Amino acid sequence: MPNTLRSLSISRHKGTQKHIELVRHNADTLESLCVDHITTHSMLKMTWGKNGGYHTQVYPRLKLLHIQFCVGQRNKTYRQPLADPFPRLQTLICRGHFPFSTPIVLTEGHSHIRHLDIDLDTDLLQAYADHRVFAKVCDESSMVRYVGEYLGTGS
Repeated sequence: MPNTLRSLSISRHKGTQKHIELVRHNADTLESLCVDHITTHSMLKMTWGKNGGYHTQVYPRLKLLHIQFCVGQRNKTYRQPLADPFPRLQTLICRGHFPFSTPIVLTEGHSHIRHLDIDLDTDLLQAYADHRVFAKVCDESSMVRYVGEYLGTGS
């Protein structure tokens, strides 16, 4: 099957990892990706190199990433992206847990992300404050318009 999808929306997958394979198979052509009810681990797997490699799967044309409901705790022991997996991303929306434990998606994205709308829990705020992520994003005169703050109970 050729990789020709430019837009993909996945909702409430059940019991398989086929959705990850579908997304990764179309990594070179996807411009818009919307996922609903996905785990943090599944989201991370989409950024892992093919065949178990330690490089980062890059989505060179992806402009919109909308994670409607991300569940599960971020786990620092899971392999994180080593480079920006979304070098052309303009809009990043994430409801629920932000799946990335390292700040690379936002620190590398400061030059191209124009709309940021993510839920910030206490742990994520602390981790990103330690790395001065939001200061870097704002200092670089990025056009970030909105950050949705949700201060949870540390869960």
